[in-house]
Amino acid sequence: MRNLKTVLVLALILASLAAGFFFGVKTAISRLSAKSVMALSEMAGLRAALDIFRIHAGRFPTTAESLAVLRKPQFRGPFIARDSSLLDPWGRPYIYGLDFAIDPNGVPTITSLAKDGLVGGVGENTDLKLWLNLNIPVSTSSLTTKPTARPSP
Repeated sequence: MRNLKTVLVLALILASLAAGFFFGVKTAISRLSAKSVMALSEMAGLRAALDIFRIHAGRFPTTAESLAVLRKPQFRGPFIARDSSLLDPWGRPYIYGLDFAIDPNGVPTITSLAKDGLVGGVGENTDLKLWLNLNIPVSTSSLTTKPTARPSP
């Protein structure tokens, strides 16, 4: 009987932890507006275009080339069909950059400044950022995930 109680208590503890995790993640994602979700989807499409560019060019674009290089017919491009693909749902250009704090070679990033168009913010004004080659999909103030450099092979 005592073992059954112990098993039940452990099962209840594990169930409450799992429910807390599930509802916590669901709550964080549900805080994103429809336009934020659309921006994340478009950023994923730009990520795919940048990966194809890298395959053909042997490198990611420089910050000077920016995402605009994806519309040019060089390196077997263009890699995206419309100039409007370079604009976030709020009508502002996505920001392409290289993050040298994570990797000395620079990790490509795509950023949307969200609704307010200003750096930082909360709620609908939360900036959205995608790191390209670290398998980190997004970092926002409500979904805080900071990538770390991969160990060198």
